[in-house]
Amino acid sequence: MIGLADIFMPNLKEAQRITGKHDPEEALAELAALCPVTVIKLGERGAIGQSDGKRYAAEAPQADVVDSTGAGDCFAAGFLYGWLQGRHMADCLRIANYCGSKSVEAVGGYTGAPSREQLLKALNGL
Repeated sequence: MIGLADIFMPNLKEAQRITGKHDPEEALAELAALCPVTVIKLGERGAIGQSDGKRYAAEAPQADVVDSTGAGDCFAAGFLYGWLQGRHMADCLRIANYCGSKSVEAVGGYTGAPSREQLLKALNGL
């Protein structure tokens, strides 16, 4: 079913479970062969992704973790926000990491999610 998706964004544990690969890079390569845009969420280590045969990585900003509920959803929302605006894959990963990192700084699934204005300010108008 992964092959039917346009974008696939598992977290590392999911990617490892699906591929049987412990190494994130190996898991990414295997999943990217199935889906044209693949991103693996690495939590506090950021994210890696592949699109058009090119590999990308982005570090996560420092965050004061209060509650991780919804961090993956906020990450995905940030990535899709960038993607749907036609942003470069590297920018989409930066946006996604920022959104996920802000999410964990407040209690609840979306309470800490940044507004568009906060996002643009934080990423220098990205």
